[in-house]
Amino acid sequence: MTTVEHYIKLLESITSGTMKILEGVPEARFDWRPWDGTFSFKEAIGHIIADELAFVGGVAEALGLPASETSPEPKGNLKEELGRFWEIHRQTVSLVNSLQDQDLEKKVKMYEGQWEAPIYEVLQGILEHQVHHRGQLVVYFRILGMEPPKRWEE
Repeated sequence: MTTVEHYIKLLESITSGTMKILEGVPEARFDWRPWDGTFSFKEAIGHIIADELAFVGGVAEALGLPASETSPEPKGNLKEELGRFWEIHRQTVSLVNSLQDQDLEKKVKMYEGQWEAPIYEVLQGILEHQVHHRGQLVVYFRILGMEPPKRWEE
């Protein structure tokens, strides 16, 4: 298995787990937040998407590829936002799948040039970021007295 294939496998596994959590968010609680100054469910989902959009944009620019056509604007309801999440995920997987292992060492500029790192490091950051916010949303379920969706169950 190549390193790129390994990253694709990780992306698919982590994102499918995240999607299970996101699909469990009650539409009636989409704008709920546990207290002022924290993300709502909606904002957390949008934040995860924005980070992947930045990854796709940074890598595409570094490799001279076209930018993502996914809108950076959040959608008004959970179903549309989940569609946007899958759309950017498919672009991320497609982009990573187009790489060779040696491409993972290429440096990309992220967040309007504020951070520069090799593609593999940025990709690891995307994965960590998604898991971090997935955990945050599991805590939200618990605060609401709800059982969060199970990551490993069908």
